[in-house]
Amino acid sequence: MSVITRPERGPSAVPAARTGLWQRRLEHYPATTARYAQLALVALITIVLFWQVYVVGGVSTLLLSHVGMSFSFFVAALGILGRVSEVL
Repeated sequence: MSVITRPERGPSAVPAARTGLWQRRLEHYPATTARYAQLALVALITIVLFWQVYVVGGVSTLLLSHVGMSFSFFVAALGILGRVSEVL
């Protein structure tokens, strides 16, 4: 049985939280089936998210009249939510 230890000094001693996005290394190249599965997952998530954006835009007029909200208030609320999400 082998034990993997992290060196005390050097570039690999830096915690992964600080350098994880900039210094990535692959131990081995993923198998073809794993890469295609990950690609399919990303494509499916992208399609679903775009679909949700278009559905909200398509039914917003029905939703606004149902809840008694003005279009100006809806646009202002979306702007505020967008600014809050930028900060977070």
